[in-house]
Amino acid sequence: MLHEYPDRLVISLVEGVKLPDPVPVVVSDTETLGPYYPVKVLAESRCIAVTFDQVLTYQVVDESYSAPQSEMPSAEFLGPVRECQDLSYRRYIEGDSLLAQLEERAYRSYYIWTEDQTFFVISAVAPSVELLARQPDLSIERHNSYAAE
Repeated sequence: MLHEYPDRLVISLVEGVKLPDPVPVVVSDTETLGPYYPVKVLAESRCIAVTFDQVLTYQVVDESYSAPQSEMPSAEFLGPVRECQDLSYRRYIEGDSLLAQLEERAYRSYYIWTEDQTFFVISAVAPSVELLARQPDLSIERHNSYAAE
């Protein structure tokens, strides 16, 4: 993620690929889940950049602590970006700042839920998504991720 002063936010994402063979997931000495399909970043994984211009506010939360936003009505918008006007984050910002009283432009609420972080963004314009002409950095250590189907 890169915040470019004063109001541009660029979030770089890399595609996780579901591997074909399921494996058991060991969660403790006595408990195993699954089997589930490992999800890995591979050399052929695609990279994208999500760019928000005219960002009014944003927050990044460790995905482990993020409440499920998928239960709220939302519209899929440009791949991984979801638009949802009833985000708890939006209600928090409108109640704890002067955004709703002072902002003259119309603004919208978005979120991106990844394996590691959830991004909440309020912006005056819709984001853009660009497929990047580069390979992922495989030297980055990533958490293990799994898919049920």
